[in-house]
Amino acid sequence: MMRSLLILGCLLPGVALWSQTAALIEHLQTSAAKFSYRLVYSAKNVPDTSFQLGDYSRLSPKQQLDTLTRPFGLTYALLGDQLVVTRRRPTRFSVSGYVEDYETGERLVGATVTLEGSQRGTITNGYGYFSLTALQSGDRLLFSYVGYPGRALDVVRGASRNVVVKLRPSYELSVVEVSAGKQAAAILPNAELPLPAQALDDAEFRFGERNINTWLLQMAGVQSSPAGYGGYAFRGADPNQNLVLVDDATLYLPSHAAGLTSAVPGEAIRSIKVHKNGGHARYGDRVGGVVDLRLKEGNRDRRSSTISVGIADVRAATEGPLGKGSYFATARRGLTDFWLDVVRPSVRPEDSNIPNLDFVYSDFTGKINYPLGDRHRIYASVYFGKDDYEDFDEVFTTENNSVDAFLDQSTREWQNALATLRHSFTVGSRWFFATTATRSEFSYDANDYFLLREALGTPVERFTFARSQFATNVLDLGLKHDAEFAFNSKASLEFGLDVVAHRFRVGTQTSSGNQLTSPDSLGDSQSYVATGDLPQLQTYDASLYANMDWQLGSRWSGKLGARLSSQLGEGQMLVALLPRINASYQLDPRHKLSVDIGESRQYLHSVSTLNPGLPRDIWVPSVGGLRAQESRYATIGLTGNPAARWSYVASAYVQRFSGLARFSSNFASLALDQWVDQLRQGEGLSYGIETEAEWRSAHWQVNAAYTYAKATRTYADAFGELIQDERFKLDRRHTLVTGVRRTVGDLWSLGLSFTYGSGLPARLPVPNALSQDLPSTNVPLTNSWNYSGPQFELRNYQSLDLGVRRVQVVERRTYRLVFGVQNLYLRKNPLFANLQRRNDAAPGEANYRFTQVSMLPLLPFLRYSITF
Repeated sequence: MMRSLLILGCLLPGVALWSQTAALIEHLQTSAAKFSYRLVYSAKNVPDTSFQLGDYSRLSPKQQLDTLTRPFGLTYALLGDQLVVTRRRPTRFSVSGYVEDYETGERLVGATVTLEGSQRGTITNGYGYFSLTALQSGDRLLFSYVGYPGRALDVVRGASRNVVVKLRPSYELSVVEVSAGKQAAAILPNAELPLPAQALDDAEFRFGERNINTWLLQMAGVQSSPAGYGGYAFRGADPNQNLVLVDDATLYLPSHAAGLTSAVPGEAIRSIKVHKNGGHARYGDRVGGVVDLRLKEGNRDRRSSTISVGIADVRAATEGPLGKGSYFATARRGLTDFWLDVVRPSVRPEDSNIPNLDFVYSDFTGKINYPLGDRHRIYASVYFGKDDYEDFDEVFTTENNSVDAFLDQSTREWQNALATLRHSFTVGSRWFFATTATRSEFSYDANDYFLLREALGTPVERFTFARSQFATNVLDLGLKHDAEFAFNSKASLEFGLDVVAHRFRVGTQTSSGNQLTSPDSLGDSQSYVATGDLPQLQTYDASLYANMDWQLGSRWSGKLGARLSSQLGEGQMLVALLPRINASYQLDPRHKLSVDIGESRQYLHSVSTLNPGLPRDIWVPSVGGLRAQESRYATIGLTGNPAARWSYVASAYVQRFSGLARFSSNFASLALDQWVDQLRQGEGLSYGIETEAEWRSAHWQVNAAYTYAKATRTYADAFGELIQDERFKLDRRHTLVTGVRRTVGDLWSLGLSFTYGSGLPARLPVPNALSQDLPSTNVPLTNSWNYSGPQFELRNYQSLDLGVRRVQVVERRTYRLVFGVQNLYLRKNPLFANLQRRNDAAPGEANYRFTQVSMLPLLPFLRYSITF
């Protein structure tokens, strides 16, 4: 071969001055002939290009051959008398990195990364990280995110790791997703992709703030009592069956004020991801839906602060750089106690006295993150929230009534405390790892005291009393390790391990009776047991999960996952293998059909009484004969964007529950450790149809969501026999939510929303031995009545809401004003049912009349905030 190159070097100067313009193949043929070589090639490998040769006499033989091949993606070999020219095999490599907000430096969760001109792509994970394999120099990646204009990046070998792509946010009303090769389509909030905090902006037109609860209730398949009271239910699952995560720590009660507002303020949220079923295999421990919240990391470029004052609360927030990292913190305090002192809510019949209510909530949320080199980063998050409620109702009568004094006092106190410490790092351009330690504590304490004093016309009086305490404390210590690996452009793997140690302190104490005594000799009948003195239980959960994202051809894609779940407690071992399968088929560029099938298991139970006003709850593990809760679900859905500005989702689902538990209707236990003897176990079934549609333009947004749902429960009686089916307490058969948004000029936006929901199931309270001849002022919220017997349906729920928003940016200051009214036409939407004693009942007439207790008919909201 060396001899051939020397001959070639001698002959080339003779042809170096050949300056005729010719096709590349002609140049190659001429060169081969001059050197007495036979050219061997494939026509499809040689580009159809023409050019003019210059003077190559000063180049070495190898340089001269390289000039005719390398620039055109060709390579050559000299084999005997043959000059063999072939196409150079491209060098492929992986590209990985992070997608960030241009202005704040925060990493964007759920950003879309696609290869231009192909169906290949991925989304950033919970840390803003992405990885794409089998790329080559010259490829172009397209980056997009909800609310951000897209950006393109040319792939260059040698600069393919730890790539940082910054996207500028858009402040227009229209929030769209940009996909490669497709027109922009509106994004529906139930698309199971992480959404940015801007997606919560629509909730401002209904509540005055970025309230997660309000935002969720605009989705199809999410049910609740009026205005969100009582929490939210996904597809027939109880609110306590939902998994709510805050930076991977479990939030046991995700609401303040019995569901009126979310526990975590909207301005603390960086991204939110919603699954209406068990979701990804990495999620476990619940049989309902999943709400995965990631907290805001803070602005890495400059410091800023926000002060916000509203009707419901006051709050303050601050963020900014912390060395190479950043921090964010916010705190708020509710104003409910102030307004209760000013205006008493009409939660009672019109002719009733107003009870002495006292209620307040507060919380704090904070997060810091700090990079340790290019590949490592640590995060620390904290959250603390607390609610205090007291209802003191005392009545004295002196006229023709046998009751001389009546006392009904209730207190409720609950709090969440979370902490997360996390370390994430990358290895090469295909591996991503995260290790997370979590601490989550939830405490709930409910105390009810009832006293009825009757004058007997003698020196002694009769006292009828009841007292009860329901208390629970759950402490979780968890450790979790997650890993991601990108195999190739068609498949990636996620797997991990998580272990949690649960400590339960739980108990109930209930007593009742009557006695004769002289005045003032009864003393204080109340008793209280500190949470630290309650009986303690410990259980340990361990789970392994694996999930494969796959793509088959240009139409099929999906996830194939499994979760191996286990609990060890009280000498009992529970194990289950839970499959999670998702498959999608692209019918055409604008329509996709998907199927979800899976199983979930929940070892924790939140057991509740039937009282609709102030139920009493305890959290307990699956021990002592209490079965683990399980669900099996299947969903089929069609997603489409037939036009550039609108999209829709239609789906049908079915879900079966087992291992459900609740207290018996006439719960009574004198021992703090015998709560399990008063449980009723059962099973459930839910199914329904969900449809959502949305249209957006630069100034308009129109959306509608309709749900038909049916959910039932079947519980066993005292002898273990299944009794008649009953409706789930948040089972609205029909729900319709519609909304219209409009921007006016550069500063103003208007929003009008209408919600309709068919009546919820309810039970009538039944007088017991303690509720004899109660005064007409009493509306039982707690211990005075038993709620049992057959169900009936409350009247439907309707609300027309109007909101106005004004946002003005002056230099680096942002002024934000939001105001409006809920329930414009003053409909008295029922909260629950009540029987009220009639003092004027004629002989033969009923002594009680039926009323439906309503919330406030008109709820104004107002909030003003300044960011500087």
